[in-house]
Amino acid sequence: MARSTRTQVTLDLQDLEKIIRKIVRHDVRQVVREELARTGIGVTEPWMSDPESPLYQDMQDLLKRKKEGRLGFHVE
Repeated sequence: MARSTRTQVTLDLQDLEKIIRKIVRHDVRQVVREELARTGIGVTEPWMSDPESPLYQDMQDLLKRKKEGRLGFHVE
């Protein structure tokens, strides 16, 4: 039978934030790849899977506004 041992690691807040961002970024990229494969698009631009990208963040903001019914376009 295998025995498990406990290890305690001490991180400062900045290091913990970096680790969390890296994990989230990896998960988001995986979800985007799976969704693109499911829909048959198959093309991924760097901004599509990088939550740190300003364009990605803008697209997320637009999606949120759409879901909240706050998305409108002004046409002259």
